Amino acid sequence: MRSLAALPLALALLVPACDGASSGGGAATADADGFVAIPNISGMKVKVPEGVKPNGVGGAAGFHTDDDSFQFTLQEIKGEAAGTTFDQAKASAEEFLFKKWIKSDKTDDGWVLTYESPKMDLSGDEAKEVGVMYSFEVRRKVGETTLKCYGAIAKAEGLDAVVGACNSIKAG
Repeated sequence: MRSLAALPLALALLVPACDGASSGGGAATADADGFVAIPNISGMKVKVPEGVKPNGVGGAAGFHTDDDSFQFTLQEIKGEAAGTTFDQAKASAEEFLFKKWIKSDKTDDGWVLTYESPKMDLSGDEAKEVGVMYSFEVRRKVGETTLKCYGAIAKAEGLDAVVGACNSIKAG
């Protein structure tokens, strides 16, 4: 039986990151220190590339671009899910929309997982694979808060930028 633990990633892959009415507003504006407030989550800041857009009001916490070259969703992890281990996270990633590992590394406060996943076309009666997406999950602690920063982008070359943004998240 497949676990539903991978459902948030599946939704990030299949559902637009914005509020549906627009592409989430204008580009994010950085403070003097280069960080911007993360929309739809309180008290967190991040360094993102120029031109990314905050997700729409009421949408998932995070940022995106219209061309899928950059996007992430940020989720605070609480309760039983906060006890997930590195090996459990890897196994969960392999259960749903997984093709192959690019990298899987433990860190002092969590992990960085990057992998290929199928790009799915949902326009017909049945979903069909039409290419590859490059998925990621970064788990970290910021103060006492456990965070999961995750998503999928169109090109492998963009993984360093999204993982770097996820690793830059700080309280603020």
